[in-house]
Amino acid sequence: MKQNKKNQNEDVKGSSSILFLPKMDISLFGLKLLTEYLRKVDLHNPKQLKVKFENEEIKKILEVDNVEKEFLNKKLKELFISITIKDKSNHYGFIKMGLFEAVTAYMDEDGNWQIDVSCNPAAMKYILRLNEIGRS
Repeated sequence: MKQNKKNQNEDVKGSSSILFLPKMDISLFGLKLLTEYLRKVDLHNPKQLKVKFENEEIKKILEVDNVEKEFLNKKLKELFISITIKDKSNHYGFIKMGLFEAVTAYMDEDGNWQIDVSCNPAAMKYILRLNEIGRS
């Protein structure tokens, strides 16, 4: 299936932004979750920034066979880092914020973990322009 030019540009923009991730103080788990989040989120609907991760996806991202509550809690805590963004309105200024607004972890009726991840709406405009983000 052939992508239209707009989708190709978004793919290139997103993938080239990944080159700037070393400027972020983010764990490998955080990087994997952010990557999967960007694959799943509907960037054309800024009001719907919540993405659900099913148990199998969580195990793959965590590289485990079984998800334990304490381990999951520790890993999810890593998502709440502060990022620094250059303030274009002031040459010496910067903005600090978190990438994610909320993460809800819960077990479904079958005892499998589910995670709902919501991006910080204020950070969303920077998500695909990661070259503006620096270490906190």
